[in-house]
Amino acid sequence: MKTLIWSVAWGDYRYMLQSLVYSMRNCGINHDILVYCDEPLHGCISKRMDPSIHLDQTQYWKFDYLQKVASMDYDVLVFIDSDHYFVRKPNQDFYEMLAGDKWHSFLESPLNSDDTKRADWWGAKNKDMTVLWRTFGVGQNIVYNTNGGFWICKKEFAKAAKDTVLAFKEIQARANYNFPEEVGIAVLSHMFSKDYSARFYSNRYLKYFIYMWRGICWSG
Repeated sequence: MKTLIWSVAWGDYRYMLQSLVYSMRNCGINHDILVYCDEPLHGCISKRMDPSIHLDQTQYWKFDYLQKVASMDYDVLVFIDSDHYFVRKPNQDFYEMLAGDKWHSFLESPLNSDDTKRADWWGAKNKDMTVLWRTFGVGQNIVYNTNGGFWICKKEFAKAAKDTVLAFKEIQARANYNFPEEVGIAVLSHMFSKDYSARFYSNRYLKYFIYMWRGICWSG
C-alpha cells in the first residue's frame, strides 16, 4: 500500500507541524509526508495552502483537502493534526490499522454507557447525541466519541467520506447543533467498519497512541 501522511497548518501552528515532521523522520517513518502551509516546511513535500478552501472554525475544510490528496497517486491517506509528536516508530503500519476497512479513527469513550461520567460531548447531552446518530443510521448498541486529529482514509473512499460527513452536518443543523468535524468522523468510524471494535482505542492501541488533554495523560 502506497501511503501518504498529510496535514495542514498556518500561523503559529506551522512550528508545531514542523516539529511533527521532524519527529516522524527521526523515528524512521519513511512514508511521504505532504503539508499544506502558509510557509515552506522542511523534511516533507511542502505546498502552499489552497486559497479557494474556506478554513471554517469547525474544521470541515479537512475534507476539502482530503479530496485534493485523494487525486494523487497514493492508496492510503493518513491525516495527522499538527499538535502530535512521535517518540518512536509504531510497530503497526498505518494501513494495518484499517483492518480491511476503508476508514479509521480511534473510538475512545462510550457516549451511552452507564460507566460514562461526562454528560455531554460538544454541548450535546449524550442521550441526545445518541438519538441524533440513530436518526442518521448508526446502529451499534454502544456508541463512542473520537478525536478528529488522527484518521486514515482509503483513496477510493475520500468522496464518500466527505459526502457522509456533510450529510450528517445537515442532520445536526436541523437539530440546532453546529458540531466540529470530529463528530462526523466518529459517525464514519461506526458506519463504515465491518467490526467497529477494530477502532476501539482501549482494546488495541494504548501503546500506539497517547492523548494529552487538560494535563491528563492516558497511556498503556
